[in-house]
Amino acid sequence: MKSFVFVFVFLAGVLPVVSFSQMAVSTEITDHSVPTTVDVNANCLKHLSRSFKDADHASWSTNAEGFVVRFLSHAIAYDVRYNHRGRWLSTIRYIPVEFLDRDIITMVMNQFEQFNIFFAQQLLVPAGSVYFIKIERGREWKTLKLQNGEIDVMAEYIKN
Repeated sequence: MKSFVFVFVFLAGVLPVVSFSQMAVSTEITDHSVPTTVDVNANCLKHLSRSFKDADHASWSTNAEGFVVRFLSHAIAYDVRYNHRGRWLSTIRYIPVEFLDRDIITMVMNQFEQFNIFFAQQLLVPAGSVYFIKIERGREWKTLKLQNGEIDVMAEYIKN
Protein backbone atom coordinates (compact mmCIF):
# COMPACT_ATOMS: atom_id res chain seq x y z
CA MET A 1 0.00 0.00 0.00
CA LYS A 2 2.86 2.38 0.80
CA SER A 3 4.35 1.75 -2.65
CA PHE A 4 0.97 2.54 -4.29
CA VAL A 5 0.74 5.86 -2.43
CA PHE A 6 4.37 6.62 -3.33
CA VAL A 7 3.73 5.93 -7.04
CA PHE A 8 0.53 8.01 -6.95
CA VAL A 9 2.28 10.97 -5.29
CA PHE A 10 5.23 10.63 -7.69
CA LEU A 11 2.99 10.56 -10.77
CA ALA A 12 0.82 13.40 -9.46
CA GLY A 13 3.93 15.52 -9.04
CA VAL A 14 5.58 14.60 -12.37
CA LEU A 15 2.64 14.59 -14.79
CA PRO A 16 1.83 18.29 -14.54
CA VAL A 17 5.49 19.14 -15.18
CA VAL A 18 5.56 16.91 -18.25
CA SER A 19 2.33 18.38 -19.63
CA PHE A 20 3.53 21.95 -18.98
CA SER A 21 6.82 21.26 -20.72
CA GLN A 22 4.95 19.85 -23.72
CA MET A 23 2.79 22.97 -23.84
CA ALA A 24 5.89 25.16 -23.74
CA VAL A 25 7.43 23.28 -26.66
CA SER A 26 4.16 23.57 -28.56
CA THR A 27 4.04 27.31 -27.89
CA GLU A 28 7.59 27.75 -29.12
CA ILE A 29 6.80 25.95 -32.35
CA THR A 30 3.65 28.02 -32.83
CA ASP A 31 5.54 31.26 -32.13
CA HIS A 32 8.06 30.51 -34.89
CA SER A 33 5.32 30.09 -37.46
CA VAL A 34 3.76 33.49 -36.67
CA PRO A 35 5.14 36.37 -38.81
CA THR A 36 7.42 38.60 -36.79
CA THR A 37 6.77 42.29 -36.46
CA VAL A 38 9.10 44.79 -38.08
CA ASP A 39 11.04 47.07 -35.74
CA VAL A 40 10.64 50.31 -37.72
CA ASN A 41 12.96 53.27 -37.28
CA ALA A 42 11.19 56.13 -35.45
CA ASN A 43 12.14 58.58 -38.23
CA CYS A 44 10.11 56.50 -40.71
CA LEU A 45 7.06 56.64 -38.47
CA LYS A 46 7.46 60.38 -37.97
CA HIS A 47 7.73 61.03 -41.73
CA LEU A 48 4.73 58.80 -42.46
CA SER A 49 2.51 60.50 -39.91
CA ARG A 50 3.53 64.00 -41.13
CA SER A 51 3.34 63.30 -44.86
CA PHE A 52 0.42 60.87 -45.05
CA LYS A 53 -2.08 61.73 -42.34
CA ASP A 54 -4.79 59.54 -43.93
CA ALA A 55 -2.70 56.38 -44.44
CA ASP A 56 -4.99 53.35 -44.06
CA HIS A 57 -3.89 49.74 -43.48
CA ALA A 58 -0.14 50.48 -43.32
CA SER A 59 1.93 47.34 -43.76
CA TRP A 60 5.67 47.52 -42.99
CA SER A 61 8.43 45.29 -44.35
CA THR A 62 12.19 45.43 -44.78
CA ASN A 63 14.44 45.07 -47.78
CA ALA A 64 18.17 45.51 -48.49
CA GLU A 65 17.81 49.33 -48.54
CA GLY A 66 15.82 49.64 -45.33
CA PHE A 67 12.06 49.86 -44.77
CA VAL A 68 8.99 49.81 -47.03
CA VAL A 69 5.46 50.76 -46.01
CA ARG A 70 2.44 50.03 -48.19
CA PHE A 71 -0.91 51.68 -47.57
CA LEU A 72 -3.96 53.34 -49.09
CA SER A 73 -4.79 57.02 -48.86
CA HIS A 74 -7.88 58.45 -50.57
CA ALA A 75 -8.21 55.33 -52.82
CA ILE A 76 -4.60 55.60 -54.02
CA ALA A 77 -2.09 52.85 -53.19
CA TYR A 78 1.35 53.91 -51.99
CA ASP A 79 4.76 52.27 -51.50
CA VAL A 80 7.07 54.50 -49.46
CA ARG A 81 10.71 53.51 -49.00
CA TYR A 82 13.20 54.57 -46.32
CA ASN A 83 16.82 53.73 -45.64
CA HIS A 84 17.92 51.94 -42.44
CA ARG A 85 18.31 55.29 -40.64
CA GLY A 86 14.75 56.29 -41.52
CA ARG A 87 15.57 58.78 -44.28
CA TRP A 88 12.90 58.94 -47.02
CA LEU A 89 14.14 57.52 -50.33
CA SER A 90 11.11 57.37 -52.62
CA THR A 91 7.35 57.14 -52.94
CA ILE A 92 5.43 55.26 -55.60
CA ARG A 93 1.78 56.25 -56.12
CA TYR A 94 -0.44 53.82 -58.05
CA ILE A 95 -3.05 56.23 -59.35
CA PRO A 96 -6.44 55.09 -60.62
CA VAL A 97 -6.99 56.72 -64.01
CA GLU A 98 -10.04 58.62 -62.74
CA PHE A 99 -7.81 60.36 -60.15
CA LEU A 100 -5.03 61.23 -62.59
CA ASP A 101 -4.20 64.93 -62.87
CA ARG A 102 -6.08 66.62 -65.73
CA ASP A 103 -2.86 68.17 -67.09
CA ILE A 104 -1.27 64.73 -67.41
CA ILE A 105 -4.33 63.34 -69.22
CA THR A 106 -4.39 66.30 -71.60
CA MET A 107 -0.68 65.99 -72.37
CA VAL A 108 -1.01 62.28 -73.18
CA MET A 109 -4.24 62.63 -75.19
CA ASN A 110 -2.80 65.49 -77.27
CA GLN A 111 0.06 63.28 -78.44
CA PHE A 112 -1.72 59.88 -78.45
CA GLU A 113 -5.34 60.84 -79.16
CA GLN A 114 -6.43 57.39 -80.42
CA PHE A 115 -5.23 55.66 -77.22
CA ASN A 116 -6.82 55.07 -73.82
CA ILE A 117 -4.96 55.40 -70.54
CA PHE A 118 -5.30 52.26 -68.41
CA PHE A 119 -2.50 52.55 -65.82
CA ALA A 120 -0.77 55.43 -64.06
CA GLN A 121 2.07 55.48 -61.59
CA GLN A 122 4.07 58.34 -60.13
CA LEU A 123 7.57 57.93 -58.74
CA LEU A 124 8.70 60.66 -56.35
CA VAL A 125 12.36 60.89 -55.28
CA PRO A 126 14.29 63.73 -53.63
CA ALA A 127 15.40 64.97 -57.08
CA GLY A 128 11.86 65.22 -58.47
CA SER A 129 8.96 63.27 -59.91
CA VAL A 130 8.23 61.13 -62.95
CA TYR A 131 5.00 59.54 -64.19
CA PHE A 132 4.74 56.18 -65.94
CA ILE A 133 1.56 55.86 -67.97
CA LYS A 134 0.35 52.82 -69.90
CA ILE A 135 -1.90 53.40 -72.88
CA GLU A 136 -3.66 51.08 -75.33
CA ARG A 137 -5.33 51.11 -78.71
CA GLY A 138 -6.72 47.77 -79.82
CA ARG A 139 -3.89 45.24 -79.42
CA GLU A 140 -1.22 47.95 -79.15
CA TRP A 141 0.19 49.02 -75.75
CA LYS A 142 2.73 51.71 -74.93
CA THR A 143 4.50 52.64 -71.71
CA LEU A 144 5.16 56.37 -71.47
CA LYS A 145 7.46 58.32 -69.19
CA LEU A 146 6.36 61.88 -68.42
CA GLN A 147 8.97 64.15 -66.88
CA ASN A 148 9.52 67.88 -67.01
CA GLY A 149 6.67 68.36 -69.49
CA GLU A 150 8.07 65.83 -71.98
CA ILE A 151 6.80 62.40 -73.02
CA ASP A 152 9.12 59.54 -73.91
CA VAL A 153 7.90 56.17 -75.19
CA MET A 154 9.68 53.65 -72.97
CA ALA A 155 8.21 50.44 -74.42
CA GLU A 156 5.76 49.27 -77.05
CA TYR A 157 3.87 45.96 -77.13
CA ILE A 158 1.50 44.12 -79.45
CA LYS A 159 -0.88 41.87 -77.46
CA ASN A 160 -1.57 38.39 -78.82
